Amino acid sequence: LMLVLITVGVMNLAWMAAIAAAVLLEKTWRHGVAFSRAAGAALLVFACFVPAHPALLPGLHMPPGMTM
Repeated sequence: LMLVLITVGVMNLAWMAAIAAAVLLEKTWRHGVAFSRAAGAALLVFACFVPAHPALLPGLHMPPGMTM
């Protein structure tokens, strides 16, 4: 978990904060198990849409007209 937080934090601080908040809610909230299942399902649905719409993750694709 710490490796994921460090890697994501280097790339995007907002995503790192969101993941840390989700972990905090999962561990401390009395509905943490239900929250973690709902968050996991939402992330799986999001992952299914990303290949069809790569603009959902702007850091992972090259915009048209940009070269390396």
